[in-house]
Amino acid sequence: MKTNLFLIAAATVVMTIAFSACKKENVNKKTFVNEVTLNKSSATLIVSDTEVLEAILYPANATNSNVTWSSDDDDVATVEDGLVTAVAPGTAIITVETEDGNYAASCTVTVVFFIGDGMTEATAYQIGTAKQLATLAELVNNPATHEIWANVNVYYKLIADIDLNVAPYNTGTGWVPIRRNDESRFRAYFDGDGHKVSGLMINDNTLAYTGLFGRIDGGTIKNLGIVNANINGGQNTGGLVGTTGAVSVIENCYVTGIVSGGNNTGGITGVTGTNSNVSSCYVTATVNGNLNVGGVAGYNAGILTNCYTTGAVSGNGRIGGVVGITALTNSITKCYATGTVSGNDRVGGIVGWINGSTGNVADCVALNSSVERYSGSTSTDFGRVAGFSTGILSGNVARNDMEVLGSVTTDSLLDGTGINLDDAKKRMTYEALDWDFTTVWTIQEGTAYPRLKWE
Repeated sequence: MKTNLFLIAAATVVMTIAFSACKKENVNKKTFVNEVTLNKSSATLIVSDTEVLEAILYPANATNSNVTWSSDDDDVATVEDGLVTAVAPGTAIITVETEDGNYAASCTVTVVFFIGDGMTEATAYQIGTAKQLATLAELVNNPATHEIWANVNVYYKLIADIDLNVAPYNTGTGWVPIRRNDESRFRAYFDGDGHKVSGLMINDNTLAYTGLFGRIDGGTIKNLGIVNANINGGQNTGGLVGTTGAVSVIENCYVTGIVSGGNNTGGITGVTGTNSNVSSCYVTATVNGNLNVGGVAGYNAGILTNCYTTGAVSGNGRIGGVVGITALTNSITKCYATGTVSGNDRVGGIVGWINGSTGNVADCVALNSSVERYSGSTSTDFGRVAGFSTGILSGNVARNDMEVLGSVTTDSLLDGTGINLDDAKKRMTYEALDWDFTTVWTIQEGTAYPRLKWE
């Protein structure tokens, strides 16, 4: 019996020693990596954007989880600890490699300026940040890349509201216009898609072709708002575009804030070129300039229709609530203005000067409180609708209590047919002028002036 107890005790000791040895061996055993993958095999980034890639090791409890990262083209994209930074357009291969076993995985990173291919409205280049909008300006203004990015067959679209009231766009002279001179022009298609650009600041009264866009020629800008602009430019200044060359289109746009410039200054565009079309736009900004200053356009040689302004307009000569001077074969139709208009010579509630026998101003409504002459001026070329005209005036009406040169005037071609303010808030007044209240205009009957349906 004693012998059996001894044998059992000895066996227990041996088993305990053996278990302890096995446990120690298991603790010291390494778990080796046998594979690594990435959470993405491909990615598309916009210049300056970043993306975090995650390395996934198998097994997850590998003893040595150290990895190294590399890019085959640091000029396109760099990587540090999995953080990929897009540098310039192109393609780069980002690789992660394990220290244990040298297993590797890779991700193909494509870097672009904008998402989209820009070939159609449906696949337009997408712009959603101030940096991307500034990148467009850089590409368009660079002679080496201008033809690629400003061509008539290129399409752009805003996908978000953009705030330019941030550095560097609100410091120094501020925003650099998209196409800042007339060496080459923006001919592409830009759709704001109902978004707005706020805080546009330009402070350079020597800069010609001033606005968010400097000059477009055969291009289109639509569905875009410029909010709280603060512009102090030179010749050909607009809240949206400095100059629209021939056969350009601006529609469904608006500007608020302050627009100031030299000759040819307007709330939307400084100059509207031959056969260009500005339609369904409005301006609440105050507008000031020298010669040829208008609430919508300073100089108009195109077709301007279905627009209105509510801000004060002022300047030296050829000043109008809607257009400063309209010339060549052109027209201003179905527009109204409510702000005070003031200047030294050829000043009108709608247009300052209709220059040329083919200029046509028709079916417009002047609702300005006054058309004022600066002290010291002796000119008498002032009117409720037009200050001076050698063209065609027809179907225009104006507030019958509007003061021109300090007194109420009587009906005439330059002054239009008088209406009272109650009538100015009635749909029938405008329908009598053939205004379209089905697709273009709307009105709160008896309480407010017309507004554009898209607002």
